Amino acid sequence: MLEKFFSEHEAALEKYSEVLVKIVEITTDQHDPYPADRREREVTTAIGNLRSKYDMFSTELMTVSEFLTLVQSDRHEPIACGDLTADSAHWLSALAFSQTEKAWESCKSIAHRSATDASYLYSTTATDLFYKTWIEPKKLPRPNDLASLMRSERVKALMVYDKRATLQESASNVAKAVQPIHFDDFSGHQFERLVFAFLLRTEKWRTLEWYGQSGSDGGRDIWGERDDGKTVCTLCANWKALTASKIIDDLNKIACATKGSPDVAWAVCGGSVSAATRDKVKEHAKNIGIAEFHIWSGQEFEERLRRDAQALLKRFVNGEAFPSENPY
Repeated sequence: MLEKFFSEHEAALEKYSEVLVKIVEITTDQHDPYPADRREREVTTAIGNLRSKYDMFSTELMTVSEFLTLVQSDRHEPIACGDLTADSAHWLSALAFSQTEKAWESCKSIAHRSATDASYLYSTTATDLFYKTWIEPKKLPRPNDLASLMRSERVKALMVYDKRATLQESASNVAKAVQPIHFDDFSGHQFERLVFAFLLRTEKWRTLEWYGQSGSDGGRDIWGERDDGKTVCTLCANWKALTASKIIDDLNKIACATKGSPDVAWAVCGGSVSAATRDKVKEHAKNIGIAEFHIWSGQEFEERLRRDAQALLKRFVNGEAFPSENPY
């Protein structure tokens, strides 16, 4: 699956390069006998080729994309090229392809209006507009730069995958008891993502939003509305030993938020939760108008994962990037 994914992106990168080369050729060639609008049809055809779908299932594309994001998770900054940034080089390339399609359609529309609308002072061509707006100021990634980033990511991804495959093969040859999950090895971002993935798969939602990934959640890590119409706010606290003050502080924040208090609140923890903390936090939730409140310790969350979301254990905990069962 990895090799197929990389091959599909390499083919798309060639089409992307073809689009940019054609635009540069048309813009800079002052001696071509054919009018620009005739040659611009070649660009439109090349854009259509770039828009063609990959020969992979959407679940396969999603699985590999998530794996590449995990491979690059040790980076302190996102990958950048041109004016675009992304969590992986291949996702960056997909953004570049999409931006190119949208930009070309916009340039064609403006060029047409400039030739037909008297309010425009002068007319222009789509290729000239695209060149001056996107290529000359280097807003779009250069194909060679994208290719270099993608090659580097490919090598890194294959190394990680081979290493994990070796570890899994070794582990399968040794009989051992199931060990508890060490949520303290997860970053706060990773823990929130695991909780979001679990909720997404185990409840029926009208909407479910992960506010925590933006870095400014106002106490709301995950907010959703279930099919029964109840609003649910989930707080993620990946602490070894949870303190009541942490949860109480976040509950106070969500009670004052613009959405108001939720009908249901959950606190999902990575570590232990004492009986005294449970009682204190539940009583506070009741006092501020939250009718239903649940708190899960790390052990309780682990047992729910083992019962309801084995695929997530394989992906987030066991390091199996491509589980045989379909988790979607």
